[in-house]
Amino acid sequence: MIMKRIYLFVMMLLCSSALFAQAPSAYSLRVVNQTNCPVFYSVIGDEICVCGRNYQSGIMSLAPGGTATYANTTFFPLPGSYPPIPKGITGALIYSGSPACQNPTTGVVGQPAPACTLPLNYSYLGLGYQCERCSDIRVRWIPANNCQEYAQLIFY
Repeated sequence: MIMKRIYLFVMMLLCSSALFAQAPSAYSLRVVNQTNCPVFYSVIGDEICVCGRNYQSGIMSLAPGGTATYANTTFFPLPGSYPPIPKGITGALIYSGSPACQNPTTGVVGQPAPACTLPLNYSYLGLGYQCERCSDIRVRWIPANNCQEYAQLIFY
């Protein structure tokens, strides 16, 4: 009987740590463009530590080889629906080109299950500043371990 209780306790401990291994959102975001193309994205999120899409930043771009660090959501450029107080970051919408391109395709990456159900990876054909074909680009979301940490969005 004691062994069953010990086994049950250990299993509950393992299951709970697996559930909390990744946060449902991040407080901060680091974006890295390791490609030779400009990249275009907007950030989605909700309240801190909530998985959702109630907020969206304006479309941002990052030059080839560039890095952008957002200490919290108040650093996102306007327009967008994020309020002027820090909120959670759940993921990113990825655009194949600038808003000036006709119907740029979009994909999404972000916090994975169990908290959210967004994919960690996305691939697409990137377009340059003048909507010309640039390169095949892959995107990887590296989740935050808790709600107060950075998530990372890596273009390569």
